[in-house]
Amino acid sequence: CRIVAITDITERKKAEEALRVSEEKFSKAFREIPGAIGITTIKDGRFIDVNDSFYQVMGYTRQEAIGRTSTELNIWVEDESREKLVGELSTESHPRNKMIKFRKKSGEVGVGLFSVEKIVVNNEPCMISVNMEVTQQIKAEESLKLLGSVTQQVTDSIIVIDPDYKITYMNKAAQKLLGYSIDEVLGADIDIFSSEPITKKTRKEITSTLALGKIWKAVLTKRRKDGSTFLCDCRRSPLFDENGRPSSYIVVYRDITEQKETEAKIQAQNLMVESILTSMPEGVLVTDSADRIIMANESFRKIFHTGRKVIENKAINEVLRVGQLFDHYTSVKMENTDVRSLEFRYKVKNAEKIIACVVIKMDIERMLLIFTDVSREREEEDKLYLMDRLASLGEMAAGLAHELNNPLTGILTLSQLLVNSDLPDQHKEDMQCVYDEAKRAASIVKNVLLFTRNNSYENGQSSVNDVVREVLRLREHEERMKNINIITNLQENMPEIQLDKYQLQQVFLNIILNAEAAIEETNRPGTLTVTSEKVNNHVNIIFADTGCGIKKNVLSRIFDPFFTTKDIGKGTGLGLSICYGIIVKHNGKISVKTQVGKGTTFTIRMPIAAN
Repeated sequence: CRIVAITDITERKKAEEALRVSEEKFSKAFREIPGAIGITTIKDGRFIDVNDSFYQVMGYTRQEAIGRTSTELNIWVEDESREKLVGELSTESHPRNKMIKFRKKSGEVGVGLFSVEKIVVNNEPCMISVNMEVTQQIKAEESLKLLGSVTQQVTDSIIVIDPDYKITYMNKAAQKLLGYSIDEVLGADIDIFSSEPITKKTRKEITSTLALGKIWKAVLTKRRKDGSTFLCDCRRSPLFDENGRPSSYIVVYRDITEQKETEAKIQAQNLMVESILTSMPEGVLVTDSADRIIMANESFRKIFHTGRKVIENKAINEVLRVGQLFDHYTSVKMENTDVRSLEFRYKVKNAEKIIACVVIKMDIERMLLIFTDVSREREEEDKLYLMDRLASLGEMAAGLAHELNNPLTGILTLSQLLVNSDLPDQHKEDMQCVYDEAKRAASIVKNVLLFTRNNSYENGQSSVNDVVREVLRLREHEERMKNINIITNLQENMPEIQLDKYQLQQVFLNIILNAEAAIEETNRPGTLTVTSEKVNNHVNIIFADTGCGIKKNVLSRIFDPFFTTKDIGKGTGLGLSICYGIIVKHNGKISVKTQVGKGTTFTIRMPIAAN
């Protein structure tokens, strides 16, 4: 027979299934909980298992952790913390969320909430520990505390809003500025302070700017609780969470009403000063304590032919290289005197100007310099001076001219008779030359009389090239003998000018004779270059020699009557003064440039004859 035993195992199967489900849940929780979970033996504290988050939090892999103790891994920053936790566990208590400091594999120290529970694994007493890292939260809380402390102290109004622009925080300065308490506006839209609703376009602009991590700035009118408005400098900057999403925004308000009013007044004053400076004919320069130019008006730039960028923030001695000017400037700055004035010559675009300058100390920081171009005034003064000297020459010149007329009349008469007689051709040619020169001398005497009596010159039109060639032909022999090379650069088709031919011959001849003497003084061969050119409505005749040049102390007096540097008996000092008078009567100008040892250049500028 057979004996069949039947046992009801329904409850056991249910228990086994429940255990299996429980183990699956535990395993899933063990693996997926974000905190670092470790199972260690109570006996020697060795890890028998850790979850995946253990590596993320602590930096150790399962292979590195299992079989080792927390002491061997140097996890505990404070040993007393571990001993205290183990002690609590031995007394059957269950430590929960104890804040501890732990050391990661990298050496970085973190902060965690530590919880421990007893369990039995394979009949061995163990404990399971959970370490939830809160390092970043602790830092954020500390930062918020610090931020709250700082923002309460600053004078700027600071408001914190969430991503939906709802107010979450407002410091004392903001409450005072806007008239609201934090309780009144907490959770309200930031637009509560706007005098007008923010447009969709502006809100979109704000959002796009902040999304890029940039600061949005604007000057807007804001409204207080009492309804009053003020001009506000508004700034918004984003704060991002660890995922790069904006977590909140910092809004800073600053009342700039008074500042803008002050700026408007200063701007109006600056415009008025600028208008005055622009209309001034004098050049104005202002420098700072470091001698750098902080302001220069338009007249200054015109006087010195310079641009705004050339002088901007430059030192004064970089822009105006005049030692005498800087000496005066330094003297006034060092309080030796309050005001100093001087005149100096300054070369601007190949032209020399005479400039008057007044240096004034404005205050401890700034210096004022006022420049006036007095070139024309000084030129007119020189003309008046020379004409006055020439006028004093009148009586003597007239007497000499009358005395010279008598022998000249005899020479002219006899030479003309000989020219018309039956002389050999060679002698007749020489006598004709004597007659022509005597005639020219008589014309010069006549012109001196006309000049000293302030009469008009003999009217006529001619080309300056013809006059130059005639004078050079007369000196051709002498120049060859003195080893002087003549170079002519005469522009063709030159327009005629209104002139007295004989007077202009006298001017050219005098300048050429002076050039020959200057070259001869160097005891070396030289060159005289004669150039003619048309410039706008004038004709320039330029005589440039390679002679000894004119000394600086002599240059200012070369057109003075009776002034000469030649030895007694070799010059009367009348040549250049008469030349000056002739050119002035022809409505022209005569100028000179020289360099000692290099040579001298005379430039005669004559107006073109009107058709």
